[in-house]
Amino acid sequence: MSLRLKYILLLTLVFSLPLVVAGAMSFSITRQAMVQSTLERLNTIADFREGEIYLYLSHLSAQATDFASDGFIRKSLGDKHATVEALNKHLLRNKQPLDLIFRGLTLHFF
Repeated sequence: MSLRLKYILLLTLVFSLPLVVAGAMSFSITRQAMVQSTLERLNTIADFREGEIYLYLSHLSAQATDFASDGFIRKSLGDKHATVEALNKHLLRNKQPLDLIFRGLTLHFF
């Protein structure tokens, strides 16, 4: 191999090595930033969903309190001879229109 060819290969190697190192470092830093950004977005979404779930559960708790304070239901549940049909009618007529969550309300005694 001629000295001129060796010199060209050496210069090519010397000038391309920093480019390869800089490219690898840039790739690594960009990858870490993207992973961090994605994790932050997922945490934000998870926090939002957690809030929605707590809101839904508090809404259900309020509905349970409403049911517990209903005199007809309390009186009927205390009476073993109350018909399930009367309670179901009461629930469908008076409770279902209050909230769209209740699509089908029925009461079953075990």
